[in-house]
Amino acid sequence: MKGWVTAASLVVGVLTAHAQQEVDCDSMQVWSPKEANWWRSFEQQTQPWDWTPALRSALREAACSCAVELNDLSDRMAQVEALGGPGLADSLARFRKEQERIQQARDAAFMAAVPMAWWPEMQAVLHPPRPAVLHFGVHDRMKCNVCVPGAAE
Repeated sequence: MKGWVTAASLVVGVLTAHAQQEVDCDSMQVWSPKEANWWRSFEQQTQPWDWTPALRSALREAACSCAVELNDLSDRMAQVEALGGPGLADSLARFRKEQERIQQARDAAFMAAVPMAWWPEMQAVLHPPRPAVLHFGVHDRMKCNVCVPGAAE
C-alpha cells in the first residue's frame, strides 16, 4: 500500500504542479508545435484584418500564454501516463478538461481584445464549423479545402 500511496501522491503533485514564470513570447520555441501551427494558421486567416500593432501584440501574448500552459500540461500528462496505475483514466479526463479551460480562456482573451463588431468573424475563425459529413476520415480541419474553402493543403 505504501508504494501506491507514493505513486498517488506523485500523480497529485504532477496534476497540481503549475510553475508560473515569465515567458518570452517573441520566440515560438516555448510553444508546443500544435499551438505554434494553430497561431500561424490564425495569423494567415486574419491577415486581411486591419489590426493595430498593439492589438496584434495582445493577441500574440494571449496565444503565447495559452501555448505555454498547454505545453506544460502536455508534459504533466505524459508523466502521469508513464506512471500508469489506478485512476489513470480519471487523471487524463481532468487533463482534458484543463486543456479545454485553457483554450476557452485564450478565446475569451481574444474576444475581449477585439472590438465587438468583429466578434462574429473572430468566432468563425476560432471555431470553424464542423462539416456535415466526415469526409476524408479524421484530418486537420483548419487546412482542409472542403472544411475551410480556400485553405492550403
